[in-house]
Amino acid sequence: MITKTDKNVNKTNKNVIKNDTYFGKIIQKCKNRHDNPILTPIKTIRPGNEYRVSYAKDRTCNPADFNTAGIGIIPCGYYDVKGKFHANSPERYGQDSGKNWYTCYAVKDWKPQTWLKSHGIQVYTGGPSNYLTDLDFEYAIIRDHPEITVEILSRLCDLTPNPFIVISKSGGFRFSCHTPEYIHPKANQHREYITTWVNRKVRKDLYLEIFGEKGLSRYDARYEIVEGSIFEIPTIDHTSLFEVIDDLRDQIGEPRPEAAAKKQKNTRNHTKASQPPKNTQTINVENHEIDVTNLTFTNNRSRVYPTAVCPVTEHKDKHALAVQFYNHDNGSVNGYCHNCSSHWWVIPPSRELTIKQIREDKLSPLAIYRKPIKLRKDRITPEEHITLAETANRIWQILSEQDARIIGLRADTGTGKNYQTEQYALSEDEDKGAILINVPHHDLAIDLERRMQAILNKNFLSESHVYRRRGLLYKWNDGKDAAQRFPFEVPCLQAPRCDAYRRKGGNMYKVICATCPVQSECLEYGYRSQPIHSKNALMIITAHAEMHTNPAYKGFAKPYLKDSAGKQRLVVQDDISIANLFNIYEISKAQLDKWIDTWQNEPLAEFARKIHRICTEGEPTPYMIGEYLKTLDDEVKAKINYQMTHVRIQTYNAEGIPNPPEEMTLDNAVSRGYFDASTETKIAKLPRVYPKNWTLLDQLIIFFNHYKRTEDAPIQYHNDTLKFALPPSLHDDIWKAVFMSATLDEELFTRTFPKAHTNNLPPTEWKPPSVTYQLRTNRNPRATVYKFIDSKPASLSTSAEKTWQLMINEIRNTPNTKHAIITYKQILEWKQKEEASDFDTHDNIIATAHYGGLVGLDTEFQNADVLWILFAPEIPSHTIIWNAKLFYGNDETPLDYERDDKDVYKDKRLRRIWKYAVISELIQAIGRARLVRSAKTIMIFTSHYIPTITDRPETQLFDEADFEIAGSIANLGNAIKKREAAKKKAQDLTGENTLAEIQKVYGCTERQARKHQEKLTDISSNVKDKSHISESLLINNYCDPFRNVTLASQIITVLESMHHKTAEIIEVVEGQPTAIKNELKRLVDTGKIVKVRYGVYGLP
Repeated sequence: MITKTDKNVNKTNKNVIKNDTYFGKIIQKCKNRHDNPILTPIKTIRPGNEYRVSYAKDRTCNPADFNTAGIGIIPCGYYDVKGKFHANSPERYGQDSGKNWYTCYAVKDWKPQTWLKSHGIQVYTGGPSNYLTDLDFEYAIIRDHPEITVEILSRLCDLTPNPFIVISKSGGFRFSCHTPEYIHPKANQHREYITTWVNRKVRKDLYLEIFGEKGLSRYDARYEIVEGSIFEIPTIDHTSLFEVIDDLRDQIGEPRPEAAAKKQKNTRNHTKASQPPKNTQTINVENHEIDVTNLTFTNNRSRVYPTAVCPVTEHKDKHALAVQFYNHDNGSVNGYCHNCSSHWWVIPPSRELTIKQIREDKLSPLAIYRKPIKLRKDRITPEEHITLAETANRIWQILSEQDARIIGLRADTGTGKNYQTEQYALSEDEDKGAILINVPHHDLAIDLERRMQAILNKNFLSESHVYRRRGLLYKWNDGKDAAQRFPFEVPCLQAPRCDAYRRKGGNMYKVICATCPVQSECLEYGYRSQPIHSKNALMIITAHAEMHTNPAYKGFAKPYLKDSAGKQRLVVQDDISIANLFNIYEISKAQLDKWIDTWQNEPLAEFARKIHRICTEGEPTPYMIGEYLKTLDDEVKAKINYQMTHVRIQTYNAEGIPNPPEEMTLDNAVSRGYFDASTETKIAKLPRVYPKNWTLLDQLIIFFNHYKRTEDAPIQYHNDTLKFALPPSLHDDIWKAVFMSATLDEELFTRTFPKAHTNNLPPTEWKPPSVTYQLRTNRNPRATVYKFIDSKPASLSTSAEKTWQLMINEIRNTPNTKHAIITYKQILEWKQKEEASDFDTHDNIIATAHYGGLVGLDTEFQNADVLWILFAPEIPSHTIIWNAKLFYGNDETPLDYERDDKDVYKDKRLRRIWKYAVISELIQAIGRARLVRSAKTIMIFTSHYIPTITDRPETQLFDEADFEIAGSIANLGNAIKKREAAKKKAQDLTGENTLAEIQKVYGCTERQARKHQEKLTDISSNVKDKSHISESLLINNYCDPFRNVTLASQIITVLESMHHKTAEIIEVVEGQPTAIKNELKRLVDTGKIVKVRYGVYGLP
């Protein structure tokens, strides 16, 4: 079972990283590696004509594979004649050896004896390996900031679908990626990126080193690859990468003390492969000053210049003239040396300029970097949508014609579910007309009452035909003088006292009401008059969640279930949450102790003692209560039940000798003066009793009869309280009940009510021109939204603040448009407390709400023109586990609470619970806009797939670059349309297209276009030569040749149709054969695929 995430890890106790996520497990692995290091690397061997190098734990390959992947290498690690190990290369690689830091060196560039001495390799970072950037996180950051490290690792992995992570020999970890056109500088102040200091001369801790320019990263058997493949290192835009890293530096880094007054600046923007400033440039060529802006370009190329112009000086001149300059559509200019193949920017590409040119249709929308896609529309054929009138008609038929006693109804928010209940109440049919509707809270009840009164007035009927039942404590805290508001506003003059006594199990009517000075007024107009006044109503409205489904309220609910003519009312539960229908029961340790003291030598005392012992001795095992209950015979159970409904009074005679104890009801004990119930404080000291036929024993017996496999039963002992849950039980007196919701899950509902009939209505058409824009590149979970200090949210992360400011800019620029916001509660509180709060300065923000508090906000949100839904709802893991126990705790198959390597629950039942919880919140949020009745725009900043929303034709999927290009919501649709058109052109390209055509479609350089052309040519030949492979397999693999997908996803796609041999998989999967074989082994080990027989694989 997964341990609950502990967010209070501190520096004094870090033996265990208390985080149950996939990334938390990686960090724990680092901790274990630090405590138990692998000490010995493995020597390179040459079993035949090729070398085999151990470049990581349990990983070997031919070093030529690195060069095939475009990675420069050097053999390293050797033992001298004295047996001492040296970490550096056996061969010299400095300038005097003829080597440099700009060439991608291959196997043949190093001597055979060097390879045979070596115990691993070093990889060149920076230019020689296609702009490779390595983030080396030292063990110190895991030691000091484990939770922050987990969050940062999660955010880094969110930048790419195929992250590459390596655990170092000392317990740190490395995150590697290609950063096109960016090389991180080698100077210490840049390489040692996050540090802390003892004083201005002594560094305390180094947390992060970044290797780019003139860098080497070691790989040998002491390192462990925990994610990805070294032959498929991802490509990430350096701007997005440093957003994450700079967030981390802001949280835990310190500037060098002498620069304390001047915060450590981000200098990476000035180091793009030795780039000069972006304005007019000059280059020194053999003592001549050449102005770059005056260079003449023919077909985007300059004339050839002397080799001396090349920034690489340590190479042999093959030609005296070797350097050319190239200009590009995005305004950039780069130099290229034909001698050493070095590339550098003279005028680097500007994102702002690129966006401007895309807006002006001078450049392809594909020219700009975009984050990996996390969300796509699923449906090839659009799902059915029905009109609002058709939806209303179907709801009416369900209410009036279905014969099932328990009915579940899912229909979109705003489709008139409540309106149809009103029409049902007004129906003149003999079998209709009496209804009792329960809503989530009083505000909704008031709104429904007013609406029904308006309908009654319109039909010239008395307003008494609708009755809103008020709870005991209704309006009690809304004013000081309750007496002046009784009985029409405040229904009970002694409400708190009555409520306290009722909770103790007493009958307030007998004990409190009997002596109340306003009892007659209460019977005529107050709380006690309600069952009588409601009899004549066509519709009764309540806000009592458990009124119809908790056996404890069976007697209380009975007077409301029939009208004055004896007609049974249709019971409707509106806007339900299925999990909230379960009834929660509790018994405190204090109550058990009272029973033990009061009922000594009686069955109830022994029962309480046994429950107490099971829950408190050693590790609490409350599910063992079920085994104990099996030992009780009927006679003992009857005695326990009797004693639970009574109190025991010990009296004494005149001489002080104890009389035999008396047993009586709580009401009798109060009436006879044994207990004082005159105040709430005194009532709190009274013993608790249970109603007949629903005692704690009854509840526990039913619980263990329902949850027979008790290890997964929803029962726990926490904070000196035993808590357990029972499924809802519809009262026998209820004729028919309908449960309505926009988020009803049919499977979970029928597990709750096995005999129920469910109705899932098709999505209802939205009012045109409604439109929804949903982010396709980031789920935006809580871990990436906040910056954390000591594991507590302290502020918004850089990326989340950008999203917030994007929204605020749109709000500022559209003063005549009304906006509403739904996000986390804490974000709203932070923003409202800011000195210049966005809510104070922008009057067109008319409504805000937070996840978990979305029910009943229709009136405020219906007036908004644009609804912003920021980030993904956060569902705590303990809530997911508890709800899984509610619904699946009685399954024969035990629940599996563990998660896989992507932090997803392995058990599909827990995945369903998690999905239902998250999607329900999002659908509730979207439902506030009432799109079926009024046209609005919704901005959704999470990439969760939302049923009935994501696949709609009105929903358009966008990414951050789309919004940058658009500049506003008004232009966003057009930006998306242009990007999709460009993508379609890219998919239609073949190897026969010219370089110029490919450049235009992709908005890329000639060098990049050539790579695309090579790939297209290879794909064309692959498709032509692979006729023995299934057509669907080829379509899956080649439909989008430029997508960035992991080896794992490709392999699983290949195996979806049938079993395949290793050779067949290697033929169609993009990647190095060795990497593919290693991935096959990993997928088998993790259970994602199975080895059918030797060399043949399939899905489980």
